[in-house]
Amino acid sequence: MTISFPVKGVTAGTATNTAVVVVDESETSTADNSATTTTQIIGVFTPPSVCATLKVSVKSLTVGKKSVLRIVVRDQRGKALKGAKVIVKGAGVNKSGKTNKKGVLRLVVTPRSPGILQIAVPKNARCARRVGVIGVFQPPVTG
Repeated sequence: MTISFPVKGVTAGTATNTAVVVVDESETSTADNSATTTTQIIGVFTPPSVCATLKVSVKSLTVGKKSVLRIVVRDQRGKALKGAKVIVKGAGVNKSGKTNKKGVLRLVVTPRSPGILQIAVPKNARCARRVGVIGVFQPPVTG
């Protein structure tokens, strides 16, 4: 005889169940009157959020000029990617930070040399942008 008790797990993990049988008749041995089993409870599958897009508020920067970068990171569903690490390197800048609950990171940078500023979510080629840093030309003073 098989008796089933359907249950709904609330959290992922394991559940141990023991069944014990008691009868009215006398028995010579009760060693086989119980059974125990452990069941793996699988939680609801939530696919990991992966960076799908990265947008930067500026197209270019100027050497020596302080600028605020507004970096927006979205997942594959177009939703804000909270807590995504973003690295900004190059042109005399080396900074990093994490996005807020709206998927936004604001970084203040002051490039020290002309070149390219790389902005990226590590290990994700799709989530990378480059921003040019132009130098300031100062004509020679004559007189």
